[in-house]
Amino acid sequence: MSDEDRPSSSSSKRASLLRLKSKVKEVKQVVMSSQLPQTHYKKEVTRPTRLTGLFPNTTNPVVFSAPMLGTANGRLAAEVSKAGGFGFIPAGYNFNPKSGPDHLGQLGEELKIARKVLDLEQATLTAVPVGVGFILCHESARTHFIERAIPVLQEYSPQAVWLFAPRVEDVEGGVVRGIIDVLHDNGFVVFYQVGTVKAVKEAVRDGADVVVAQGTDAGGHQFARGAGTMSFLREVVEVVKGEKERTGREVEVVGAGGVVDGRGVVAALALGEYPAGIEREGDGG
Repeated sequence: MSDEDRPSSSSSKRASLLRLKSKVKEVKQVVMSSQLPQTHYKKEVTRPTRLTGLFPNTTNPVVFSAPMLGTANGRLAAEVSKAGGFGFIPAGYNFNPKSGPDHLGQLGEELKIARKVLDLEQATLTAVPVGVGFILCHESARTHFIERAIPVLQEYSPQAVWLFAPRVEDVEGGVVRGIIDVLHDNGFVVFYQVGTVKAVKEAVRDGADVVVAQGTDAGGHQFARGAGTMSFLREVVEVVKGEKERTGREVEVVGAGGVVDGRGVVAALALGEYPAGIEREGDGG
């Protein structure tokens, strides 16, 4: 194929956006179709929930696009939110520009793009209905996250923050809990991506509002040991129910990995009264 015959990068991106918007609509249509086993259940999964209360622009079942570094961006996140889902923008893993790539450098621009796509450029006091994803595996999460990431989030006002892959020492040492506390103090809904039952309990303990249960069906980064999305999601739902009985805290569950069309969403919904997440890519941040 000659260079003249190759599609332009902008054309490819537009085509990808159109495919994703079509996929979000497909999910909604399948859930409302006869593929659901019972009519009364159909009504249950489309009723307002705590999650749609947190994100009023969404409709059940809530569809999320993951903050996949190198793939997702502000325009993609905004288009998902425009379609009734909720999109996330990746913000990377390095929070100290002196020790590697400055992943936070472009976050402000991507949030500006999302605000423009959603016609919120002038509504600067209105939180933009997208989220931001961070990978916490870098040591700079402990030393620089609050100092550098929080001011950007405060300035551009996304509605949610997605955390993934903190270091063991930062979980056990209370660093992650401290980050979540600061995010809550600033009004952000906190998503916490997990891949093990132990991580679910840690996420609930540290204050997560939404647990993202990632199965091994997902692409990208994985936990050392795990289970397929549907079997893992079932277990996570039960663990979260148990934690609610023990602590009284309301925590939502979102399934991630291998949920790529309406049939997958229906399967996830059958595991409990929780919204289902659909992710084109498998890891956050």
